[in-house]
Amino acid sequence: MNPANEDGIDWEDYEVRADERVLLLTVPPSGLVAALSRRLERGIVVALGEREAVHSARRALREYRNVMFHPGTPTEIPFEDGFFTRIIDFSGGWHEPERVAGEIARALAPGGKAYLRVADSGALVEAGLVESGPGAEIRAFDKPVTGASGPSEGD
Repeated sequence: MNPANEDGIDWEDYEVRADERVLLLTVPPSGLVAALSRRLERGIVVALGEREAVHSARRALREYRNVMFHPGTPTEIPFEDGFFTRIIDFSGGWHEPERVAGEIARALAPGGKAYLRVADSGALVEAGLVESGPGAEIRAFDKPVTGASGPSEGD
């Protein structure tokens, strides 16, 4: 990856366009969220995390209008089916991989992409995602464009 900010993330590697609805399964460093927010001119970024991490991140990034931090875990993503066009997790190590995989598949829009730090893709494939890019650390998964869809691009 070619570093684009102080956290070493180049959002080009994650195919993030200006209108994406991005879910981060954990609260990452503020610089990473700020860089993503600036890239999402017409999109949003939502990060899940423990209450204290959420409150701290909200204070640090309060000037960013397209960023939300929500208390929660990847085992219960508190958003409607198919809402997110990108789901990203840099931490991995899920305690309930089958449950998390099901939630990712549910919350990801048809045609959406997930970039996840996982050792085993079995639960994600079983949940209906298609591995599209095994990487050294982060693996890519697509959600096929079949079945019910999430919010339209103009929403």
